[in-house]
Amino acid sequence: MCGLRVKKSGVESASRYLIDVQNMEKASVMAILKETTKTLGGFDTTVGLEDGTAYTGSGTPMPAGYDPRVRGWYKTLKSTQKVGVTDAYVDATTNKLIVSIMAPIVKEGKFLGGVILDIALDVLIKATSDVTFNGGYGMLIDTQGIFIAHPNKELLGKEIKSVNAELAQKLKEKDSGVIEYLHSSCPSNALLLGHFKLRVCTITLKNNVRFLC
Repeated sequence: MCGLRVKKSGVESASRYLIDVQNMEKASVMAILKETTKTLGGFDTTVGLEDGTAYTGSGTPMPAGYDPRVRGWYKTLKSTQKVGVTDAYVDATTNKLIVSIMAPIVKEGKFLGGVILDIALDVLIKATSDVTFNGGYGMLIDTQGIFIAHPNKELLGKEIKSVNAELAQKLKEKDSGVIEYLHSSCPSNALLLGHFKLRVCTITLKNNVRFLC
């Protein structure tokens, strides 16, 4: 139901195809990156390796002196070795505001590097705003609890804790899984389902509330 979940699985799949990246021709690696970008609807996919090498599927040159190992996304991947999603940031290559989905390349327990898919933030916002169904809507919140996308434009840029402190605290305490929450407008406990740092949420306002990421 949520495009972010599909993209996460796609990037994770790409990382598995690259477990022999140290022995692969650059053209073969780039082909996998290019296909990942095309299939998942990003604007580029990059691989960064432990020897400091980094290149994109599109062939766009990296900035002079670029070393993936000092980038925040790479450090996060190396320390967690888990698929993740970044907050919005300005891309070093395009200077565009983007969100990235990243996955580690690990072979036999050894961290080799990471794959990161860049998605224009406006694309993700549109995908979120397109989530509509009877009694619900979609919204997007970053790791700081700031509304990035919401049907109520007055909430954009505001912290969720300023709107609902109790819900903000529950989201802070748990990155994924099910959260039970009693909404004042609901006759029974609400269920919140959330995954990853960047939350793309589908909310039902009738008998329960569901965050699907």
